[in-house]
Amino acid sequence: MQAARHDMIGVCCTTAGALVVPTGGRTSMLGTNPLAFAAPAGRCRPFMLDMATSVAPIGKVEVKVRRETPLPAGWAIDGQGQPTTDSRAVLERAFGDMTGGLLPLGGAEAGHKGYGLAAMVDILAGVLASAQVSLHVREAMERNEGAGVGHFVAAIDLAAFGPVQDFKDAMDAYINDLHAAPRAPGTERILVAGEPEFDAAERHEREGIPLHRGVASSLQALGRELGVSPFQELSE
Repeated sequence: MQAARHDMIGVCCTTAGALVVPTGGRTSMLGTNPLAFAAPAGRCRPFMLDMATSVAPIGKVEVKVRRETPLPAGWAIDGQGQPTTDSRAVLERAFGDMTGGLLPLGGAEAGHKGYGLAAMVDILAGVLASAQVSLHVREAMERNEGAGVGHFVAAIDLAAFGPVQDFKDAMDAYINDLHAAPRAPGTERILVAGEPEFDAAERHEREGIPLHRGVASSLQALGRELGVSPFQELSE
């Protein structure tokens, strides 16, 4: 977003500890290896993609564990390579023996796509950056060397390609075309990347940030421990 605010396209990705199985495997070898992309527009809000290269980020598994609910089918496999919906077992293995793990984006049918993206992030943010690739992040931590995760950051100057306003006008036209696409039954709006997050940020500014009761309690306890004023709880 910093790049987008300065009339540039921003690209960023980062390695992470191994939590994801390669397509056809049954042991975690890849991180969730998130990548982000932001492009400015004119009248429209920026296009802002921010995603894990796995079916779901590990944080969503942690939320399922906290709420004592199973994972959706297609998120993970167990140590024998079989599908599992046991959220607690998946989380424990992720930080334990690394057998099984999350599936790459695309799941069982098309996981080679997410697998390829995760490996691309390892190459850009790990190999190229002389940092740890996903598989070796935990090993570095066990040697007390720090996680050693790496990052790849790029900014593409729009002015190097032509008038910046022309790009922004073309982005507006592109985004508006997507918004105007025929909708499937039950769909109120067709969104582009970043819009759900922009909408949520505006709603949270007005109404407050929803937190699971357990998360709120943990944050309040941590605040008391550190001498930080508690946040105001608006409602149950």
